[in-house]
Amino acid sequence: MSEPADAAAGRRGCGALIGVMLLGVFGALAYAWLSYGLSLWSGALALGVLLLSLGTFARASGRALSQRLMGAGTVLVLVPCLLRIVVVRGNEQTKLTALPQDSGPTWLSRIYPEPDGTLLMAGVLGATGSLRDPEAARFGEILAAAYERTNPDATMQPTPAIGTYLGQQGPSGFDTIVIRPPEQRVAADGAVIFLHGYAGSFYVYCWEMAQAASAANLLTLCPATGPRGVWWDDSGAEIVRLTMEYADSIGMNRVYLAGLSNGAAGASVLVSKFQRKLAGLVLISGGRAPAPPPLPVLVVQGEKDLMMPASHARAYASRGHEVTYHQVPGGHLVFLSDIDRVRPAIARFLSTLEKAATAPRTR
Repeated sequence: MSEPADAAAGRRGCGALIGVMLLGVFGALAYAWLSYGLSLWSGALALGVLLLSLGTFARASGRALSQRLMGAGTVLVLVPCLLRIVVVRGNEQTKLTALPQDSGPTWLSRIYPEPDGTLLMAGVLGATGSLRDPEAARFGEILAAAYERTNPDATMQPTPAIGTYLGQQGPSGFDTIVIRPPEQRVAADGAVIFLHGYAGSFYVYCWEMAQAASAANLLTLCPATGPRGVWWDDSGAEIVRLTMEYADSIGMNRVYLAGLSNGAAGASVLVSKFQRKLAGLVLISGGRAPAPPPLPVLVVQGEKDLMMPASHARAYASRGHEVTYHQVPGGHLVFLSDIDRVRPAIARFLSTLEKAATAPRTR
């Protein structure tokens, strides 16, 4: 029995609509690949989506070529993801693990390269004017330069970003990036716990903090919470507590708490909860507490920051007795955009505290 004419027409119309949607996805991926210098992984994905789109059009028009096109498209979409799950692992120096079980990276964290997704979103934010900052128009350029600095290359590292946006970060299980100092150093016995800001946890930010921390021979731990970076609620506090427990379990005798943007806001609040276990506090482009704790504190602030005004940061710093205030030109993005000024300031602060903490004591 032949298919009724109206049913066949409906099938062709539905197939054409799917083909148009896939063609739109291809267009977006191709534009991003050409504009933002995305990796070959995204190039393969874009080509696979194009072949699926063409196969869908061919099937709607009854052409025999459709199965081959759709088969090739499926291979180009799926095989790179499956290959990444196998080959992207990290190592003992730079790894992603799920705490509190310390169970290693999830498969989701390996299916797509972090720089590609992040650079694409940076382009969207810049185009829509969603980022309120003097350097917003350069956000994609700033991020691309930061990713170029990463070693090991962020493209081949697991990322907590995917699990974050799927709502998988919480006290019962949360991704944590662990970055150790260079192998030739004496084994670290101190750590920095770095809290991410709004938009979630990304390898590139953790890597930048680790470069400053490694100058003081400190291990860096970057736990993840939800994409809003609300560290000051019960869930965020519990994630910090569990991360501190992990640091203790791997032999870290001193812990410094640090945060960026919302992460700095959270750190400024949570420091009072964990004060007895902390050796110092680093706040970058953010704060929420009214006054610093009785601990060594470094405040790093962009002079033109519209999200965390410099006047607020200076007022906070003025209320403490052990506060180092470091202001640099630029806005809210100085942690990445002005790294030549920001990284040495953090490194000096941590190195000074570590030198004092590890100096031989005379009787």
